[in-house]
Amino acid sequence: DFWQEYTERWHELRQGALSIGNMHAFVDELAAQIAESQERNFNRWGAVRPNGGQFARGQTGWRGEVEHMKGWLQARVRFIDSLFLPAPTFSQQGGSVVEGFEFSINAESGRVVYTTDGTDPRLPGGARSPDSRRAGRRAIVVNETVEVTARAINGSIWSAPTGAVFVVGGDLADASNLAVSEILYRPPILSPAELAAGFTDRDEFEFLELINIGPRSIDLRDVSFVDGVKFDFRGGAITSLNPGGRVLVVSNRAAFEMRYGTDLSGLIAGEFADDTKLSNDGEQVTLVGAGGEVIRDFTFNDVPPWPEAADGGGFSLVLVAPLTNPDHGDPGSWRASTTVGGNPGSSDHAPFMGDPDADQDLDGLSAFLEHALGSDDTDPASGPQRYGATVQRLELEGVAPDDYLLLNYRRNLAADDVIYLVEVSPDLVTWNSGTGIVEYLSEVHQGDGTSIVTYRSSTPIGGAEGEVAHYIRLRVAGR
Repeated sequence: DFWQEYTERWHELRQGALSIGNMHAFVDELAAQIAESQERNFNRWGAVRPNGGQFARGQTGWRGEVEHMKGWLQARVRFIDSLFLPAPTFSQQGGSVVEGFEFSINAESGRVVYTTDGTDPRLPGGARSPDSRRAGRRAIVVNETVEVTARAINGSIWSAPTGAVFVVGGDLADASNLAVSEILYRPPILSPAELAAGFTDRDEFEFLELINIGPRSIDLRDVSFVDGVKFDFRGGAITSLNPGGRVLVVSNRAAFEMRYGTDLSGLIAGEFADDTKLSNDGEQVTLVGAGGEVIRDFTFNDVPPWPEAADGGGFSLVLVAPLTNPDHGDPGSWRASTTVGGNPGSSDHAPFMGDPDADQDLDGLSAFLEHALGSDDTDPASGPQRYGATVQRLELEGVAPDDYLLLNYRRNLAADDVIYLVEVSPDLVTWNSGTGIVEYLSEVHQGDGTSIVTYRSSTPIGGAEGEVAHYIRLRVAGR
């Protein structure tokens, strides 16, 4: 089986790192780094001028050298390809299909054998699986979701496998329907009971949660985490998700079940593979789907403007309003969970209900604003103290000390249906917000489902011609 593993490793690399497109892109990236300096280099060392080569496709000079390298690499991997029995190809590489869909599997050499249950048509040692079928001239009919694995065989020589998932009545997971909805990268400290049970490391309680944000069920068998942590859903306990459904990937199943109970066990697809863990300092997380297509690729962090409560406080990172498919790389798309330990398998979002313009306690704050602030619209004393503006002298890096307008407000962390906007105005008529106008300073979790958020004006309130009137306010809007 060593030669077979060698064959399959080469095939795997050719679909990813050693694909022609990837190699060409890598050469172009390196060439771009020295494109400006290469001319000075060849002027200095004139005896060795760039001249292209056999694979330069008629180009000369510097561009010819780059094209020659790309062409040589392409020719080399294709020569190595010729040493192996080519893997079969599908007339359609899986995807969402209607009941009764027909496809074929073809091979350049040898005959094709395949399975429709995700198992390997080749048994260890080289025998053919009794569950496999031989592909003939007749098309293969799909009446239900199937995972097809095919190989070519010529005598005793087997090709690498080719796989495809055909989904009936649903979709393959992609960036339009699958989101990473929660990350617990620094769990709470261990309890005495957890220590007594033999657990010693907080990392054992880490988890990631994904949610189907699409309108139809999705198949996860082509989905895998490849950066941050490692996990392949093809071998997982959960391979599909209904609309709105959630699935968990955990560091240690036994640890998770001790802390959160076994009611969530049915949502666990599996454990992080290859002893991978989530970094306490933040890191890149990459989730890929069919054909290596990137579903999510982002880097979370443990410093502002990312929620600091998730770093050491035991709170999780929660994706705000995941059904809107927010940018996972934007720290504003994330918040801390309302409670320590997060809320795996569910949401802690508490939507506003009622008339947004109502003011039952007659304190001048609308019911929707009180929802945003986490106050009570039936208690006139609960709302007004939840926000305020001050003038504070700040010494910013590289800038002389000066006076800035500061605004702090309570944020209801469960109010994912609220957009918070801090705005400034010189005249109470024109209001502006955004980077360069206001700057985020801090957010401090209060442990009661709210946080205190502080912003400052980007410019000092004192102008070159004396004091200039500035005003600052909080405006909330529905998402």
